[in-house]
Amino acid sequence: KGERVLHSTYGPQFKATECEKEAPTDEAAILRYLSCGAIKGIGPATARKLIKKFGSDTLEIIKNEPIRLSEIKGISRERAEEISAEYMKQFGIQDLMLYLSKFKASPEDATRIFKEFGPRSVDVINENPYALCRESIGFSFDRADEIAESLNIPRDNENRLFAGIEFILRHNLLNGHTCLPRTKVCEVAAQLLGCSTDDADTATDKLIYNLRLRSKDIEGTKFVFLPDYYVSEEYISSKLELLLEFSKPLMLDELEIDYAENVLHIKYDKKQRE
Repeated sequence: KGERVLHSTYGPQFKATECEKEAPTDEAAILRYLSCGAIKGIGPATARKLIKKFGSDTLEIIKNEPIRLSEIKGISRERAEEISAEYMKQFGIQDLMLYLSKFKASPEDATRIFKEFGPRSVDVINENPYALCRESIGFSFDRADEIAESLNIPRDNENRLFAGIEFILRHNLLNGHTCLPRTKVCEVAAQLLGCSTDDADTATDKLIYNLRLRSKDIEGTKFVFLPDYYVSEEYISSKLELLLEFSKPLMLDELEIDYAENVLHIKYDKKQRE
């Protein structure tokens, strides 16, 4: 896709903006494609057997019904799955890119998504676009919300509540908060998501039950954490307890703390200096 332009030096040109790799469709083209070793695990002899058995449907079988490949003598179920996976590496991510183009996603976005969800990527997005908020993919909550809206997913969808609550905790990491009081999270979630605090509280319970969040009572207040930060805080706490148990307190004077601040380019608050 693109447009015809007139270059000042080279004259008429076609300025391409988008390129799509098409899979072969007729039997002869599919045979040539498979015979050249494009898909690992298929050589000329196997390609001929596949075309003889499945005809012009061969690539669709490889993509959607790989187990049927084991009907061919010499192809085990395991090898059939491997052939399908290899094919999907080539064309699955392309299908995903075309699907994501309407959401203005980049090829880099598509690569991360395909790496996470594989051939099921499009199905996963259709079922739960908020899965794109995972740290490994990196979509913002607002961006996932836009996709969900275009797919007519209700705003009270449970996955939306889950993603919104996790987003609040991730967002506050930028302010240095590795956890937040549960009541505060539910209040902010209700404002952000347009739901009741009771619905936010129920969603928080489910996230904790499924270990997507961790909870801890600290001096009479219930706090919620993202799992990795909960583990980190517990580890730090255990090490400090160990130091207090087996070591004499390390006495630092104010000048040494000032020096550490200068070297590390940080500023401790009053509690940290204590």
